[in-house]
Amino acid sequence: MSDLFLLDFRGQWTPVEFMLALSPLREVAANGKPGPCPENAIAYDVTENTTPYGRIVIAECVTRETIIGGPTLDTYTYSVTNIDYQVAGCGICLFYIQDLLGATTVDMSGPAFWMAHAGWGGWWWKAPSSSCGIRPGETGVFSFTVIGPTSDTWVSGSVSGCTAGLPPTIAGGKVPSSSVRTTGLGKWTPNDGDQPSGDCPDLIVEIKSATCTMSPTGGGYEVVVTATITNIGGAAANSIFVRFESTSGDDTDIIASLAPGASRDADFALSFSANYTPDCPLDFTVEVDPHHTITECKEDNNIVEGSVACPRCQ
Repeated sequence: MSDLFLLDFRGQWTPVEFMLALSPLREVAANGKPGPCPENAIAYDVTENTTPYGRIVIAECVTRETIIGGPTLDTYTYSVTNIDYQVAGCGICLFYIQDLLGATTVDMSGPAFWMAHAGWGGWWWKAPSSSCGIRPGETGVFSFTVIGPTSDTWVSGSVSGCTAGLPPTIAGGKVPSSSVRTTGLGKWTPNDGDQPSGDCPDLIVEIKSATCTMSPTGGGYEVVVTATITNIGGAAANSIFVRFESTSGDDTDIIASLAPGASRDADFALSFSANYTPDCPLDFTVEVDPHHTITECKEDNNIVEGSVACPRCQ
């Protein structure tokens, strides 16, 4: 087969979103590796993602090393190119890839001075707080190595903007994030080149209780919120991250797993000093899977709004 591909579109200029997948689930010919992927790579895939803040191209390369008398090591390398993604004048400051298998991570690497972390159901890379990250026209390279052998398949991930470009009033972690679709380590089998086959989880959130009381020690206010997370889908969800956000503070909780039909409570608490009064009333949101790391049947039912009034609220 020729390695030349032509895309011919006749008519008015129209944005076209496509995926080039040279080897999504199987080995490819040794001479079929474009770009930086080495000749002995076992997979190479390119996806273009369009987010509300711009376009991102993710090129994934998978290489394998077999150690005599030791384990097989698979390395997943992502070249993330920022086409025109911008948030408040900066680029990409966080990149996340989900881990569908709970793999054992041997090594991670990323751009200089970026923090790398394996956990919360995936792999995270975060730029320094003073950085503008990967700006439009730039490329960042990220990788992780796991014990194999593994297979290359569809996974979800996310990117976020940078606090450096945000006004001080919203730079406390409330950075816009967007889900992305790429390939990586996982258990899915592609179906029609887009959605994973089989059943899928579907997470919803409801406010169970919300209270604001004076501290029994004579200090300031204490806000306690409990939300119930339910999996109404047909498959289990693991490493479920839940985020509480308000105009006076944030908190997070993690639920280990939810089987189909199961529910668990997520608890959040904020404590304020005696000389600080939270907003009155205190408006808040609770969002399950805010970074879109879990591929769900529906992605538009993960957030709920609420409010709570503290004593002496004027």
